[in-house]
Amino acid sequence: KRELLSLKNKRDIQKRLVSIFHGLFLFISSAYYLYGLSEDSMKDTNKFEKFVLTASFSYFMFDAIISKINGFFELTMLIHHVTACVGYYYCVSQSECFYQCFMAIFCFESS
Repeated sequence: KRELLSLKNKRDIQKRLVSIFHGLFLFISSAYYLYGLSEDSMKDTNKFEKFVLTASFSYFMFDAIISKINGFFELTMLIHHVTACVGYYYCVSQSECFYQCFMAIFCFESS
């Protein structure tokens, strides 16, 4: 029996599906946050903000590891992942800049 896709192609499709899910999750979450939850950009942080950023940070770590293991890792991806992780880490660890972070996520995921 002949396989239609090689293992590397299957892994690439799986990785892309997870990436699409991640993008949709962030787009919907950021839109919900900006249009429904955020009343004051200087208010205390809430569980939703921390959940979304922590889940996104986790995705970037997962994607970096899976990409390296499967040979998909590129310099542009490394720059994107590191930049996002540093920003997310700062927001979560310092409990500030969530509104600005969600504005950026919304803009980036809209494009």
